[in-house]
Amino acid sequence: MKRIAVATVLTLLTSLAVQATTIVMPTDEQLIAKSPVIVSGTVLSTTPVDRDGTIWTETRVAVTRAIKGQTDATITIHEPGGVAGDRITKIFGAPEFTSNERVLLFLMPDANGAYRVMDLFAGKFGEGRALDGRRLWLRHDTSQDVTFLDANLRPAEPKNLQRDAAGFETFVAARVEGRPAENSYGIENPVLQAEEAGGRIRSDFTLLSEPNVFRWFRFDDGQYARAAPRSPISRTSSSSSSRGASG
Repeated sequence: MKRIAVATVLTLLTSLAVQATTIVMPTDEQLIAKSPVIVSGTVLSTTPVDRDGTIWTETRVAVTRAIKGQTDATITIHEPGGVAGDRITKIFGAPEFTSNERVLLFLMPDANGAYRVMDLFAGKFGEGRALDGRRLWLRHDTSQDVTFLDANLRPAEPKNLQRDAAGFETFVAARVEGRPAENSYGIENPVLQAEEAGGRIRSDFTLLSEPNVFRWFRFDDGQYARAAPRSPISRTSSSSSSRGASG
């Protein structure tokens, strides 16, 4: 059994190394302009579903504020990827959600009356707090398994740039209404409070949401990441997507 487990780990690591998503990162201004719907709310549930042999995840969100567009009080978001039984579909760069998580979402409607997050993970922010108690909207660009390009399609390095929540919300609302607004809400490398019991600040060390088949450990001391199986797997699938912003 040990040999099988090691082989599984090596296969997964090889797959992770050779597959990647490339995304042209939009500016906040571009993200606001291209998103037909912008809402804040709370994640109610996430459910994996099988669509013609491909795993998708349906996420239900209770909307607390519609900043752009009109929505129902509860909306459903469809994104490819997830865990269903002993099967995995991993889409590099796809947004992931946790129940009870507070989120700010930049969305586009799909043909089934649900929504997709605009530009993969770029259109999803999770609520957190800085050590001084300030409320933040967080997007973990530096922990994404994607290749970044700038507006000129040149390789770009992501930064740990988070957003003061009140300032960012004011900026988004102003730009939606066509009013000028100052982009002065960015906070680089903020010190965050510890992860809260309700999962409002997610760990960056999980390959796929609980219940895990694999757990991804990435340490800050320079070690390589390692994956380990947590239950028998009869079949795994790992895939990538090139859906990105056009800048």
